[in-house]
Amino acid sequence: MKHREKPYPTYFYQEVKGKKTREFMDDFNVEVEKRDGAVIIYPKGEINAYHVSDFKARVLESIPEGEKVIIDFSNVDYVDSAGLGSLVSILKHVKTENKEMKLISLKPNLKKVFELTKLDMVFDMFDDLDSALK
Repeated sequence: MKHREKPYPTYFYQEVKGKKTREFMDDFNVEVEKRDGAVIIYPKGEINAYHVSDFKARVLESIPEGEKVIIDFSNVDYVDSAGLGSLVSILKHVKTENKEMKLISLKPNLKKVFELTKLDMVFDMFDDLDSALK
């Protein structure tokens, strides 16, 4: 299946009470900032199977720009298994570049997911940006 470039909207179909409904899925965005030798990634929305390829591509293209990769989860409400897999894949890539990757500002529900999957032992997680930049 070929990936369509934006600005074409992406929809998914679901059946609700016997009727097919079309839901809009382009509520995901990734911004990048450079600060103090770090690349700070600001995803907004859900990191799920629908958005994971855009998320991963945006992060990977930003890695050469900094010594640390910091992903700010303050505007992320949900991460599914595809999103977790992409984070592990990004971490592997970052480590092959001899750089650091840190996760910050995870909401309690996301922290719980990382704890249940034991990924809290794999990723460096911090409460805020200042702590991660040290």
